[in-house]
Amino acid sequence: MKNKRVVDVNIHNIILIGGIVFSSIISIVSALLMGNTIDVIQKENVRKEEILSYLTLVLLVLLFSKIFNIIAVKFLPLKLILEKSIRYSEDIMEQVLNLSVPSYQEKEQGYYINMVTTSAFTTGEIYGQINIELFGNIICVAIMTIIAGIISPWLFLIYLIYIPIFYYATKYPNLKISEYQKRGLPTQDAYLTGTKRIIENKRGINISRAEEFFLKRYKEKAGKYLDFITKYRWYSILATNFPQIISSILLIVIMGISIMHYLRGEFSLGVIVGVFQLSQLLQDPLSRCFEILSYKSINDIHIKRLSEFCEKRDRSDTFDEYGNLENLMEIQNTSVFATKERERRLFTIDNMSIPKKGIILIKGKNGSGKSMFINCLTGYAHKEVCSGNIRADKSVLSAAYLSSPLLLIEGDLEENMFGKEMDKGVCEMLGIDFQEKVVSDTTINLSYGEQQKLSLLRVLSQKTETIILDEPFTNLDKITVEKLIHHLQELKKEKTIIVIDHSSELEAIAEQIYEIKNERMELQPI
Repeated sequence: MKNKRVVDVNIHNIILIGGIVFSSIISIVSALLMGNTIDVIQKENVRKEEILSYLTLVLLVLLFSKIFNIIAVKFLPLKLILEKSIRYSEDIMEQVLNLSVPSYQEKEQGYYINMVTTSAFTTGEIYGQINIELFGNIICVAIMTIIAGIISPWLFLIYLIYIPIFYYATKYPNLKISEYQKRGLPTQDAYLTGTKRIIENKRGINISRAEEFFLKRYKEKAGKYLDFITKYRWYSILATNFPQIISSILLIVIMGISIMHYLRGEFSLGVIVGVFQLSQLLQDPLSRCFEILSYKSINDIHIKRLSEFCEKRDRSDTFDEYGNLENLMEIQNTSVFATKERERRLFTIDNMSIPKKGIILIKGKNGSGKSMFINCLTGYAHKEVCSGNIRADKSVLSAAYLSSPLLLIEGDLEENMFGKEMDKGVCEMLGIDFQEKVVSDTTINLSYGEQQKLSLLRVLSQKTETIILDEPFTNLDKITVEKLIHHLQELKKEKTIIVIDHSSELEAIAEQIYEIKNERMELQPI
């Protein structure tokens, strides 16, 4: 992830910190002016014009303070946080799309959803809080403490005592929040995954009459999430309200000291008002400092997740090396397993040599391992699925691949090419007549045959040396099948076409036919 540092010192951030500090200074000036205005009102023979001018000045300072606060303290740091959050989100999504399928499948979907949304935006918020708000508010607290010391050494001492008391009073609930956050985030992942799974598979659940089963599992996950979020919110309430209680105590103590100074003739009434307002102003930056530190501590798990995810060195390569080979693949003494744990072997290969041009047909019963084998070779399955002597040409990594599920987006035919240039000849060969139709990705308005044609158009339009077709004739009419076979016969003169298929349509034009029988993949005579 680009620029994932939590602390980032740069000119832009320093300017935003300056805005927070200047806003605080204006507020302090406003408070002191208010106190001075009260002293002016108490003077003997004070003129109305003098009072009016002071009130006007206070009003102008207050208005300027509020407007400046909205822009410099509220909006600009928020804008930075949102920009950072979106950048993090984009970087994570790019990383997810670049993950190899085996690495991607190591986590639940809820994990990635949480990463792109919650973790990215939380990390962006922490970035803004640490680099702008925390530094700015620390300076504001220091300025107010110094001003209090100038007014009275006793006030300075009270402020110095109050700050650590404030910290320790909020420490326990924040530690509990951090503990629940770290322990409960996987529960949130599971809840999001369960929610997404039911929504995405509603039709299948209804058809299978499995509503009760899935709802029961969903309620179990929702119950665990409810337990986590309830405790988390309770400690959040404590962490938010404790500072307010302590703040009330400080104001009473400050008022008591100010009154003592007043009775001794050391403070005027205006000074008391100014000190009281200064102590009120102190609460906001002081509370914000500890809130930010607590928020970072609580949400460190999000930063850790992003750092670990983005520092992960993932390779899409199935094998250690892909080279420039004379043939597309050279495979000897290899076993293909159902999973990376290799608990069940699907089949073995004694010797397999796939040329760089021609049609190679792979046949076998459903579940025999045909697709698993191809996924392994192309990096869409974990490399531990295959064991043996396997060498592959690097062109395999950029192979155009027809496989399920068929992917559609909301838009016309050109948009559903996903940025690839459409081959007009292939489009005509497939008999595609829905160029002007707006495809729906929710209520699918393409027939299964049209969906297959669209997927074939995407694959056959790509300028790649290798094409892999998994069940290419599915849902196609007889005329389209015949045209597609003729097209593949011409295409094989310049490309390698690996086809997984049950039917016999391509046997007459295939250079090689491999079949999986009795847990062995063997070359068949043509």
